Amino acid sequence: GGDATADLSEECAVLLSSWLLAQELKSSLDVMAQLAAGPSAPPPWLENLPLVGPWVAQALEGWRQDPDAIPRLLVRNADRIQEISLTLIGGLGRNLTKVGLTILTAFFFYRHGDEIVFQAGAVARRFMGERAQHRFEVVSQTIRAVLYGLLLTAMAQGLLAAIGYGASGVPAPVLLGALTSLLALIPFGAPLIWLPAALWLLAGGSTLAGLGLLAWGALAVSGIDNVLRPLFISGATRVPYLLVFFGVLGGISAFGLIGLFVGPTLLSVLLALWREWVAEEVLQAPEEPTVEEDPS
Repeated sequence: GGDATADLSEECAVLLSSWLLAQELKSSLDVMAQLAAGPSAPPPWLENLPLVGPWVAQALEGWRQDPDAIPRLLVRNADRIQEISLTLIGGLGRNLTKVGLTILTAFFFYRHGDEIVFQAGAVARRFMGERAQHRFEVVSQTIRAVLYGLLLTAMAQGLLAAIGYGASGVPAPVLLGALTSLLALIPFGAPLIWLPAALWLLAGGSTLAGLGLLAWGALAVSGIDNVLRPLFISGATRVPYLLVFFGVLGGISAFGLIGLFVGPTLLSVLLALWREWVAEEVLQAPEEPTVEEDPS
């Protein structure tokens, strides 16, 4: 009945989205193939780009007139290019090493996770007593809530971005929405898609659409990140929204990407301690003596 209809609707939506994504990806690949075929005349809208448009258009025109200009430029700046390349390769290598260590660590944590949790709980109970179990549950619940909040918020940002791209006339809105959702997993990653799209509209003369996409991207796509994520986390962990909000922002500022998890987790544990101590003080507070009335 209703469940079968809902499942069929979900399958149809997934198939339609996949088909649209495949069509837009094919169109984008065709455009990239045309660009890779060789230098061509700069598009007219390129000169209208703020600040860098005229310079880029002039550079492309110069390359079209003299295709050997770029190889000569590369040879003249070989030392500088080598230095920049080594820096980029070094940074990429360090990040890949961190990812590899993270995956290796996660493998052993998953393999021996039950034993690690049991031993950590035993040590924690040695110092904190039976309250350690409650604090472990707080940490586990918060980490799960942060992960789900991160994924759901990124999906919502991608959906809102796709709506904005389609309404403003940007080509391939589904593909760009998917890319926005993917980059939204990284702090401040969503503007890397919607901001160039808005600039492209402005450069093409679509001033109203470009300004509308700028406003939509800043207020709806990126602005909702600071609303939905703390809302999801606070709803799952019973932590006040304001604490989660500052926990997310403070965690990112202090620890980077991992701060998305560390900040709310620390605040959740501290809030649990706060509530326990307040409850203890309330229970241990002496009762106020009652004043007996004088019968006379």
